[in-house]
Amino acid sequence: MFTFRRPTDDQVRTYLQSLQDAPLSYASVGCTRDERQGEPIPPGFNRDHERVLLGKGEETFRRACHAIQTWQMMPPSVVQPCPKGVPIDEGAMVANLFRAWTLGGWLVLPTRILYLIDETTADFTRGGFAYGTVQGHWEHGEERFLVEWDRRDDSVWYDLLVFSRPRHPLAKLAYPYTRYEQARFRRLSCAAMRGKIERMRE
Repeated sequence: MFTFRRPTDDQVRTYLQSLQDAPLSYASVGCTRDERQGEPIPPGFNRDHERVLLGKGEETFRRACHAIQTWQMMPPSVVQPCPKGVPIDEGAMVANLFRAWTLGGWLVLPTRILYLIDETTADFTRGGFAYGTVQGHWEHGEERFLVEWDRRDDSVWYDLLVFSRPRHPLAKLAYPYTRYEQARFRRLSCAAMRGKIERMRE
């Protein structure tokens, strides 16, 4: 959805409710989870991956998980989750608001939370979630936000994995700009998580 004025939370909530039963906009649902099982990249999709060290120890891990649960990994200069405070629950709908300066308005990009991550193995503890694009989004794809505590060396990492390809004709036409914004989002998301943990230590 495109609007010339920034939509209100109520407007976005109504829009998402209209899409509650809408299908996801791509076939390879779960591709961010399947990759760990050796599945190939979905044909025609870009794979983007960023990983940043946040610190060490269980407290850092818990703080990083809380940051993800409260959407603090989303850099507001790029996208703004809407409505505010959407709980991280499987099946929940959330829109990313993107200020489309070149179009003179706002893009409302709908997604659905696909799965949650809460697992512990002999060496790792992981937390996070992934969402996928719903019909109406300008992209096809899936994004996973993960915090991983490697207890072998006590390190805590923020891991961002994305599979995407353009759907809307304008997204295809502006492909270099789209890829630039996607890279900027990943970079700023990592910086936001690192900054959040550093501020908590002060």
